[in-house]
Amino acid sequence: MYENLKFVCGGRFSSKGEWLHSERTIDTTELIIVTDGTVNMFVGENEYLLNAGEVLKILPGERHGGTHPTSNVSFFWLHFTCVGADIPLPTASRPENQDRVMLLARELLHYSETEGYPDECTDSMMRVLLFELLHESGEVGRLVYEIKERVRRAKGKPIRISALARELGYNEDYLCRVFKKSAKVPLKQYITDARAEMIKRDLLVGGESLTELSDKYGFTEYKYFLKFFKYHTGISPSSYRKTYYNLHTN
Repeated sequence: MYENLKFVCGGRFSSKGEWLHSERTIDTTELIIVTDGTVNMFVGENEYLLNAGEVLKILPGERHGGTHPTSNVSFFWLHFTCVGADIPLPTASRPENQDRVMLLARELLHYSETEGYPDECTDSMMRVLLFELLHESGEVGRLVYEIKERVRRAKGKPIRISALARELGYNEDYLCRVFKKSAKVPLKQYITDARAEMIKRDLLVGGESLTELSDKYGFTEYKYFLKFFKYHTGISPSSYRKTYYNLHTN
């Protein structure tokens, strides 16, 4: 299986200060395996917020890049080709055995950067890493991915976990327990963090007023919007927007 897989290149990136992934299209398949920080990316028409331990798959020809700047980011990037084969891995996933995935990525880069190892060695290591990711994206992986997709498609609007559980056909307690075990963060916190990140992005790149943003993100009253943002970021929305533009105009 995947006999035509060929490892092309790879490395480990660590940002120094603020960083934003450039927009581009490539002719290989790429895996981004986040080791530290939060990576904010779009692939095609979809946006993804990736935390440490999560994996992003980018197919050849897919336009991708950063959605807004982040700091203190680190990730493995691995490029490979696999002619004529479908790779049934979700665009974004979170492996259960993250330590194993990280170890395989480090070993792969070790072989690719050390003289004397033939290409067959790195091709085989890339194949093993891919098999590990496919194995880890079982029922739990698909459920966690689907939850994150629902959160993303809500675009920052309020989400009731009880309603989410009913839609997916699971008990609410089970859903929360499985999500926390896999994502290493409570589901309620993940939803709240995602909402705050979307608001921060719109404050920086959108032209809406604060009242328009309050309505957009489903707050029943403007004061609740202000209270929510300050509680989760430690700063008011207007100060956040002003601080960013002052940093980039001075």
